[in-house]
Amino acid sequence: MAIQITRSGTDLLVRTPHANTNFNARIKDMGGRWEAPAWRVDARNEALVRAALVRSYGGDGEGEPDTVSLQCHIEKDSWQSPVEVAGRIIARAFGRDSGAKLGEGIVRLDGSVTSGGSRANWTTVVDATVVIHDCPRKVAAKAMADGYTGVTEARLYVPDVQALAEGVD
Repeated sequence: MAIQITRSGTDLLVRTPHANTNFNARIKDMGGRWEAPAWRVDARNEALVRAALVRSYGGDGEGEPDTVSLQCHIEKDSWQSPVEVAGRIIARAFGRDSGAKLGEGIVRLDGSVTSGGSRANWTTVVDATVVIHDCPRKVAAKAMADGYTGVTEARLYVPDVQALAEGVD
């Protein structure tokens, strides 16, 4: 799904392709409120909304977004919440024994994505090499400069079909 901004009276309805907690915080600071399946915000804040979309998603719904696929190793855990990088949900657990579900546009290449801790104090645990699709180019550049906690070996993802197909099932 692409970013969509539509006018509804004196408000804008903003739909995004996946959750981003940084964008959510910015739009709430503009008085935005979630009304599934879109954010509702005062139309006078359109320039601020578009700027927040570009920062979090690489585009604002006009033209093609400036995004790449980023491959990186993530070694991170989060207490009773998802593991995130730059606001992007990498994985989310729902309890100690639930395991963890990958976020939208996230692919695990190697390693583990799971849950742990105790029943009352569970965690989401990621120790894996992943691909983050639709990553804003600026976020990828920061990741490649070791700009995010728990993120290493970041590089642009260029799939090598032969290397990926090696091995026996």
